[in-house]
Amino acid sequence: ITDLTVNRNHLYLVGLTKSYSQIATAGAFKPTKIYYGTFFDIDGFVMKLDTGMNTKAWGTYLGGNFSSMPYNVIVDQDSNLVLSGSTYATNIATQNAFLTVNPAINQLAGLAMKFTHSGSLLWSTYFGDSDSELTRTYKSTDSKTLLLTRWKSSSLNPTNCSTSWNSSHYMSLHTIDSN
Repeated sequence: ITDLTVNRNHLYLVGLTKSYSQIATAGAFKPTKIYYGTFFDIDGFVMKLDTGMNTKAWGTYLGGNFSSMPYNVIVDQDSNLVLSGSTYATNIATQNAFLTVNPAINQLAGLAMKFTHSGSLLWSTYFGDSDSELTRTYKSTDSKTLLLTRWKSSSLNPTNCSTSWNSSHYMSLHTIDSN
């Protein structure tokens, strides 16, 4: 488990697993885990536990054609989940996403996904540039979602970069409307 949050007597979990069972429920966004090879044989998951936090309401794997790794999850004002992390997948963005193509082929791209409280995927997008990304999600006081992205080993100097901590690592803070 990489993160969890509680909202209205429900526990939401995100994490990584090697398991091929006990995660996805009927009607899941991604009902099965794909074998990615020895090194990458992990996939991310999101799960909701109901009142009492001992009954799984729903769960799903996250990865596309390669693994996806969620790092954290928040619940927005409409009880939808917004999670962020990184992915090697090249087929995970939904139609009309912010970025529909993985910008960091063969490296980790930033990933943001939004699910309804009942587990339906609302949207999924890549985030970042052509170098590896680590993405975190935070909720602001006005209920908008903030994505904190760290560029590493980047030869690019992003124009929207708010902080640089050395010549090859960048940090930027982006505000997006989670709708």
